[in-house]
Amino acid sequence: MRLYSPKKAILLVVATVCLLLNAGMSCLGQNKQQAIDSLQALLKNHPQADTSRVKLLFDLGNLYRAQPKQRRAVAEDALTLARKLRYREGEAKALFILADTYREESNFKQALSIGQQAARAANALNDLNLRASVYELIGDVHYFQGNYVQGMEYLLEALKHAEKSKDEKLIANILSDVGLVYHSLGDYNQALFYHLRALKSKERSGSKSGLFKGFNNAAEAYRLLGEDAKAIDMYTKALAVARELNNSFFISFVESNLANLYEKQGKYELVFPLAFRALAVSKEMDDQEGVAFCSDILARAYLHTNHPDSARWYGLRAFNVAQQTGLKEYSRDASQVLAESYARSSDFARAYQYQQIYMGYKDSLLNENTAKKVILQQYNYDLAKKESRIALLVKDKNLQAEEARRQRQLLYAIITGLVLVVGLAILLWRNNRIKQRANALLKRQKQEIDDQARRLLVLNEELSEQKEEVETQRDELEDTLIRLKATQAQLIQAEKMASLGELTAGIAHEIQNPLNFVNNFSELSVQLIDELKEGPILALPESEKAYADEILHDLSQNLQRINHHGGRAGAIVKGMLQHSRTSTGQKELTDINALANEYLHLSYHGLKAQNDQFNADLRVHLEPNLKKVEVIPQDIGRVLLNLYNNAFYAVLDKQKLKIAGYHPRIDVCTHTENGKLEIRVKDNGTGIPKEIINKIYQPFFTTKPTGEGTGLGLSLSYDIVTKVHGGELLVESEPGEYTEMTVRLPLGA
Repeated sequence: MRLYSPKKAILLVVATVCLLLNAGMSCLGQNKQQAIDSLQALLKNHPQADTSRVKLLFDLGNLYRAQPKQRRAVAEDALTLARKLRYREGEAKALFILADTYREESNFKQALSIGQQAARAANALNDLNLRASVYELIGDVHYFQGNYVQGMEYLLEALKHAEKSKDEKLIANILSDVGLVYHSLGDYNQALFYHLRALKSKERSGSKSGLFKGFNNAAEAYRLLGEDAKAIDMYTKALAVARELNNSFFISFVESNLANLYEKQGKYELVFPLAFRALAVSKEMDDQEGVAFCSDILARAYLHTNHPDSARWYGLRAFNVAQQTGLKEYSRDASQVLAESYARSSDFARAYQYQQIYMGYKDSLLNENTAKKVILQQYNYDLAKKESRIALLVKDKNLQAEEARRQRQLLYAIITGLVLVVGLAILLWRNNRIKQRANALLKRQKQEIDDQARRLLVLNEELSEQKEEVETQRDELEDTLIRLKATQAQLIQAEKMASLGELTAGIAHEIQNPLNFVNNFSELSVQLIDELKEGPILALPESEKAYADEILHDLSQNLQRINHHGGRAGAIVKGMLQHSRTSTGQKELTDINALANEYLHLSYHGLKAQNDQFNADLRVHLEPNLKKVEVIPQDIGRVLLNLYNNAFYAVLDKQKLKIAGYHPRIDVCTHTENGKLEIRVKDNGTGIPKEIINKIYQPFFTTKPTGEGTGLGLSLSYDIVTKVHGGELLVESEPGEYTEMTVRLPLGA
């Protein structure tokens, strides 16, 4: 798979410049050099330190696009002059060009540092295009470093500013970058969504190179989603644009992707011409990734068309180039082809060697993909949490607005009542003045006023009671809202862990189906042999009957062994399913004594099942009344199981030396000291040589023979103890005498 990313765009510029130099400078190269000479002459004739000189430096920097050192020097001159002139817009643009140059040189640390300065300078200006370009640059740098979440956040912020500026070309580039991030995280539906949006923007902007990028990336998304017909249609459109541009790199890029798709479909008559043409262009442009990719396609095609020698030749070429350039995916595919081609040539030693390399790369890439999926789930979880928080804030704001409206209505009612009271008092006062002689009437009116005042007092008391009820209801609503937030967080976490369990269960189910077929058909074959013994075999002559009975007896025993070992594999799958149901990934109070004892006997009986002649002295010293410790029991169990397995392997290996008076022994001890819990596992096995004891925690390092160890056990155990639980994993060993591993956990873990 080859996506057209910003990094490949940089490589294309460098490769194109190399071709122009090798060809003795084409007309395009001459025109560019003339433009550079012209700008340098203008700068020489314009020595004044003003904004015009800064702009001329910007133009010269754009022409030095394929010459990072010269471009950086020009950008630094422009930055120094802009700061001297206090030319804020020039300073922001110079910082952006300088950061972009460091990005092209893969100096990502410096690119991020200067990019952040450019972002602060751009935010102080009302230049939406510059803001979008700076945020896009920072997002791309994070993406190149594998920081996909930070990269996505900056790219989405860049997209917001670009859409406000309505710059279709900039919008298309940012949409394409967002699609590439989703591509890397394995969310191909989201990647396709953004690639198609980018493609529409590129069509509106009229950028031919942008159209090529959009068609190719959308085709890759369709291919990974299994929609080959749509992928071929997009590749064909990308190829048409590349030919219209007469760009050999673009043409070879698409042809290699088409060859890869046709190879997957088994259309080998289409694969070879496309792959050979693409390989020739990649070699000419010194595109090492293209050489590795095309060689891998040809190796697979020759292998599948039963040409193992040619497959091996191209496989070695792909493997060597991939090793030199650090392309893990191509190293994995090439090693798989080499393993199978050597096996077909009966060179099983090399076949086994490359099969081991293939399994190593496969596991490494699988771990990377799993980590990316976890990152994607965490990003989606954070996004959902932000959206939920926004919804709650909006709801709270609406409640506050409703409360304010009610208070305003109450205030209006009180004011209206006061106005009425004041008006009534004025009217009574006027009537009193006019009708001084009507004392009796005045008394009656006064009585009415007193009655109304009492009613207002009663109304005021009722309003006070209603206010208290409203405040009580508000407090109850706030408590309910807090409980809802807590419940929502628990549900999201539970759903996340359930999805991880479903992934494990799905893998186990996929393994279980072929196992069921093996067991069922082995049992059925035994029954068929019994029927054969009772039927056609009886009709054979006595001289042939004994030979046939012997063959059928051996065949029956083989099938029974197949059924027996298939049952063992089924039990392992069942254990996987049970593990996927019980593992929560959350810390809980755990009885360490019970956990250590359980996994010790689990490891011992597992070894006994493989070697029933093996016996060992198990000495368990567990601290009584040991308090439960908050850990992830499944992870600590894996650590203990790995330590036990290594201990049993060491004593079994030493037992094979047949030393007089030697008897295997495993000591397991738990105790607390200085606020920490220690679990010690000691064996009297072969020990660890001093020259390699510092390497045992390194990934893929193992002292076991090839095929007996992956070198990941102690590395994963070290990460679980130190990074997940904040503890220590220590080792003490004397070669030929003993090895003692100590797991030290804080009691507050």
